[in-house]
Amino acid sequence: MKKPNKYLIFALSLAAVNLIVVFLIFGIFEDKESRMLIETGNWIKHWVKGLDYESESALWIGVFRPLAPLLSLPFEFLGKGAGLLIQGIVYYLLSVFLIFKITELVYKNQKQALFASILYAFAVPALQRALCLHVTDIGPWFFNIFSIYLTLVYFKKRNEKLIFLNGLICGLGTLMQENGGLAIIFFVAMVLLSKKFGFKEKVLKIIKFGSIFLIPIVFWEVLISALTPYSHLDLFSHVIGTELIKKEGATKTFRVLLYLLSSFVAFGLLGWLLIFWGALKEWKDKNKERIKILLALIPFSFIFLAWPCPSPRHVFIIGTLGALLGSYGLINLKRIFKNKTIGLVLVIIIISCYIVFNYCAYYFNDSLPFIDFEDLLYFLKVPD
Repeated sequence: MKKPNKYLIFALSLAAVNLIVVFLIFGIFEDKESRMLIETGNWIKHWVKGLDYESESALWIGVFRPLAPLLSLPFEFLGKGAGLLIQGIVYYLLSVFLIFKITELVYKNQKQALFASILYAFAVPALQRALCLHVTDIGPWFFNIFSIYLTLVYFKKRNEKLIFLNGLICGLGTLMQENGGLAIIFFVAMVLLSKKFGFKEKVLKIIKFGSIFLIPIVFWEVLISALTPYSHLDLFSHVIGTELIKKEGATKTFRVLLYLLSSFVAFGLLGWLLIFWGALKEWKDKNKERIKILLALIPFSFIFLAWPCPSPRHVFIIGTLGALLGSYGLINLKRIFKNKTIGLVLVIIIISCYIVFNYCAYYFNDSLPFIDFEDLLYFLKVPD
């Protein structure tokens, strides 16, 4: 009988404890989008019963992000928004689990996998979204991480069925939120960087993945077009256009600074120091297999630069890459000392400081890291 993975159990236990602590300190909150998701669930329930339900906000969220309201319906008897809250908790714990498994696949080190899961689970955006009814952030994080994991497993086992499953997961992630299927970028990058496939085989694999990816999106597009006078494409173009018009008053320099601020908040100073240290060690080690995976993660991880409204929750798509490199930095820091006890104590101190700092950053300054882009423009008197 296989022994239970004590490091994985410890990682999930820490994540569960974190959920309790976040609940006790910060509580459960909802925002404008949370209420719109709940309203969308009501719209879906009325539609199933053949009843009319007039709600412009439900329509907009329903077209863009139907999966969360749909999955929440079986739990709504527990209370308003209960289904969304349950989803958030499940996605959070599963994301921590997958970060552990991804790190284990890439580095074959369970201790490092534990470090990676801690860096991810206690990052400031994860703390903020752990018990929020607004699951349109943690949901796509999960779907993207799940797709990354399936891609890595595919390249290890070469089971073609995983391509179909992976494409479906990516497509469903897009129905959770527009950025929930961005891990398709990682799959394509891994295929293109692989030396084991010829050009024709690479093209066929990408087409196979993309075809399955489109199935849930096209299905929902057809359904929503039959139910409403709008199409997903029309609303998406309108929203993106509106966001770009709102943000065009910001100077390029200011936008760069805002991206830097958002990125800094995602992991904090200590977290980024570990990430840069891990990246430096990877550069020196020159492990070709790991370098290929990390290179494939880069375009996916920095796609947030194309997003019109930078904030830590958007930037946190870099979380997987950050956890991998940060954990590698930690494990190498531990190896510096010949005395294993000293190395372990140092790592525990660093992790403790990382967790405490992130809690404090959220607790004492809740508004600044997550301030609305427009409010910040107004505060700094940036012209519209």
